[in-house]
Amino acid sequence: MVVLPLCFDLRHFGVTQWDFYHDPLWLNARTLILSSFLVIAGVSLVLADRGKASPARFCRHVAIIGACAVAVSAASYALFPASWIWFGVLHAIAVSLVLARPLVRRPTLALIVGGLAIAAGNLSRISDVRQPRARLAGVHDGQAAHGGLRAAVSLTGVLLLGIAAGMRSCAPNSVPLPSPGIAAPG
Repeated sequence: MVVLPLCFDLRHFGVTQWDFYHDPLWLNARTLILSSFLVIAGVSLVLADRGKASPARFCRHVAIIGACAVAVSAASYALFPASWIWFGVLHAIAVSLVLARPLVRRPTLALIVGGLAIAAGNLSRISDVRQPRARLAGVHDGQAAHGGLRAAVSLTGVLLLGIAAGMRSCAPNSVPLPSPGIAAPG
């Protein structure tokens, strides 16, 4: 995760000439990193539900992520007003957690809806994909100069896949996860 931002900074300061907006290596690296964040958020939602986290704790969790998203937007606007991050991965996680919570105990439905959301976000076409309504509808041009925005619909889909994976990892026949402070067997 540290490598991509470091390389982006090297490009920004003219040390390298890497093309982050067209080169498949960088586009795939960004997609892999963002997807891993969303899958982890989905798995965490399952673990919080299994741990009987209160609705107040969930709301606090989403509020903290939302506040961090606003802070990122403000900082990016101050530094890069022409390409600030108005809807980035933290924004997507906050919104996706709220949208996905009703499916936290329905992994099969989460898997289906997640797959459909990813497909819809990647297959949709709107004439002007740079308009905010197009991005929020799940359409993008792959040239996210504003900090790695992936379509909101697709990102929610990835979080839903994380819910399905989290429920699978908690299934009775799966290997249990070690508890904090207890060494894993082996």
